[in-house]
Amino acid sequence: MSLCKLQITDTFDVVGTQKLYNIKTCWQYLLQQGKLIYGSTFIISPQHKTTLYKLLVYAIEDAKEMAKYQLDPRKGILLMGEPNTGKTAMFRLIKSFFPRKKQYDIKTCRILSQEFSLKGFEMTTPLFAPNARPLVLDNLGKEMIAKHYGYASDVVYNIVEHFYEQRYDLSFPKLHITTTLTPIEIEKKYGITFRKMLTELFNVIICEA
Repeated sequence: MSLCKLQITDTFDVVGTQKLYNIKTCWQYLLQQGKLIYGSTFIISPQHKTTLYKLLVYAIEDAKEMAKYQLDPRKGILLMGEPNTGKTAMFRLIKSFFPRKKQYDIKTCRILSQEFSLKGFEMTTPLFAPNARPLVLDNLGKEMIAKHYGYASDVVYNIVEHFYEQRYDLSFPKLHITTTLTPIEIEKKYGITFRKMLTELFNVIICEA
């Protein structure tokens, strides 16, 4: 397989108003993109393949397979796993399989906290707009409490809380998260209310090493 041979449109056929995906071609496309982004040594391990498949069926909205893995299309994805298990890479690779309106920006929690220190609440305005792109909060738990002119804010908590308040508005952009924290560590850092919000907002997928 030569690089750049496949396009995302090669992974499916349009039948009526539906896209019917060829899973074998999807894997070829994901491997191709992985090599383009991360180099020629990139591989998809069996463990990564299991996680990527769940992300893939969620992205292409395969109702039968989502039901099999208990994935709720009304919720976002909380991708959990130990450091260096490829969580961010998986979100980068799977992005193009989402419908255009559901394709997301990936922002690290640490950078968002730093942006608040520079700009204050102004930095959240584009994130909260009804026409904003969906968002992946990358590496939840690595950020610090941000301060802007003496005002301290847990920026990530506030972002999650805002999306939680909009959870019944199905037209509102989706939120996704990656984290190395365990559920217990999340509760310890952010509190039980935050953990409960995550339970309502997200499908949990574990990325194994």
